[in-house]
Amino acid sequence: MANKLVSDDINTINYILEQIGICTQFITNMNLNEFLSDIKTCYAVSMNLQVICENANHITDKTKNMSKKIEWDKMSGLRNLISHDYGKIMFEDMYHTVVNDLPILQSELEQLLKKIDKL
Repeated sequence: MANKLVSDDINTINYILEQIGICTQFITNMNLNEFLSDIKTCYAVSMNLQVICENANHITDKTKNMSKKIEWDKMSGLRNLISHDYGKIMFEDMYHTVVNDLPILQSELEQLLKKIDKL
């Protein structure tokens, strides 16, 4: 059973990495003002961040504990904010999340995959 859980976590992490790439592509060559003036892209990024964070919730605690640098609770909080508190969605914050935080998350997830591979 443990092998299936590890395999599921690996698949989920790879899916999240794929979604990070897609989310980053949404805003490639866009500055903040261009992003904010493109409502379709704003909502696409919003949905993609929700998908990333929702999938992070499906990773086992055992795997999460292998990476203390990833702020799993904050990811869950962001997912809840996007999903349930529509009036509080700040597209400017989402832009900065994609530009500043997703590259760090991507790097940390890639390192986590390497740790899992060594098991």
